[in-house]
Amino acid sequence: MRKIVLVLGLLVVAGTLGRGQRLMWQPDKDGVYSMGGAKLIQGLPATYPSDPSLAKVKHVVALRVVIGADGTPGVIERVNAHASPFDDAAIAAVKASQFSPASYKGSSVPTRLILWVPFVGDPKLAVPMAALAGVKGVSAPFPVNSVEAEFPEQARKDKVQTGMVLIHMLVTDEGLPSDMRVLVPVGHGLDESALKAAGEYRFAPAKFHGVPVPQEITVEVNFEKY
Repeated sequence: MRKIVLVLGLLVVAGTLGRGQRLMWQPDKDGVYSMGGAKLIQGLPATYPSDPSLAKVKHVVALRVVIGADGTPGVIERVNAHASPFDDAAIAAVKASQFSPASYKGSSVPTRLILWVPFVGDPKLAVPMAALAGVKGVSAPFPVNSVEAEFPEQARKDKVQTGMVLIHMLVTDEGLPSDMRVLVPVGHGLDESALKAAGEYRFAPAKFHGVPVPQEITVEVNFEKY
């Protein structure tokens, strides 16, 4: 029998960073680090599209941005499942905003940051945001369906009795897991089993003023052999 626990909230999980920090600070093939460090200093408001029919439409644009070692925003990707008439305005606002770069071992490094630009009927609120936790009008994603992870044969052979795998993922605005990766690998086949199960989870997505939005979470998958 296996036991699965979902831990929803911020990416940082108490007690795990010490073990996983070295693994988390790994650049990709382009030399960009995936997690932590860069900060939004000042977000400039987006200009609402001129189409009057959009004035009362609610939408939150989510963007994944590469913040360079000099604090300049570089490559910007839309994270929302579908394009919207607000995307260009949100991207322009992010490009005009100010950031401080991430630092690793005393040097500034490029890293990725997810930002949200809310178009919820009030132009004063259409300002890039770097965090949703604790923001008024935001609800966190929660699981509506989970799949039990199989206790892998390799773990049985290795006489492993218990294990815990922490998975970072983005829950899309459609409630689907995306961009999954193991934060602190434990081996013995447990990582692969946890990822396979987590990929089948389904969520009620996070919402900002009632609008579904993508949000990063951690998933904790606990294994126990009986």
